[in-house]
Amino acid sequence: MVAPLAVLSTRQSGQVSWIGGPGAGALAGFAGTAVVALTCAAICRNPTSRVLRGVRLPALALGLLVLPALLLLLVSLVTPCTWTAMCSTARAAPRC
Repeated sequence: MVAPLAVLSTRQSGQVSWIGGPGAGALAGFAGTAVVALTCAAICRNPTSRVLRGVRLPALALGLLVLPALLLLLVSLVTPCTWTAMCSTARAAPRC
């Protein structure tokens, strides 16, 4: 069901090929945010903190703050050609 969308989207990868990967500023910003989040979670960590389905609120907030940005940074390292090579079912290797 997703395969036709993946095939069609690979044809249009040139439209966003000019967008570069994350630079030093983006990585420093993420690292700073992660350090602040870890510090806040450590400060707010106490035995009486609110528990939501077995997970303490500071741990939940830390995951919600850090994980989406981390996943986006990791996915941004994959180029469209790399993605096509991983998902291609053609016999010939893709040309980049």
